[in-house]
Amino acid sequence: RLRAPFAGVIGRRLADPGDMAAAGMPVAALLQLDPARITVGVPEGEIGKVRAGMRARVRIPALEGREFEGTVELVGYAADPASRTFPVRIRAANPGYVLRAGMVAEAEIETDRQARL
Repeated sequence: RLRAPFAGVIGRRLADPGDMAAAGMPVAALLQLDPARITVGVPEGEIGKVRAGMRARVRIPALEGREFEGTVELVGYAADPASRTFPVRIRAANPGYVLRAGMVAEAEIETDRQARL
């Protein structure tokens, strides 16, 4: 019997029942889905307008455009080399775990001037 340090779900099982596990070997990947943490890429020209604590609206196309209210939790300092965007993490309530890891998200962050991401 294993206990998780937080409420969540098993996102991926890394060992089967009856397998031998060495000390420190992961047996499952745990996901904390509520609150959800959504990471969006912000272009270089917009990143200077974004700060932690700002309100955000997150839209999920796969959920028929359903919107979730959130707050900017973290603004990254290094651009992703492939997309040349800066990571911004938004924290949003996720009742019923409808937001799932890996979903595509669109976000609007309320800045002095509206930034659409």
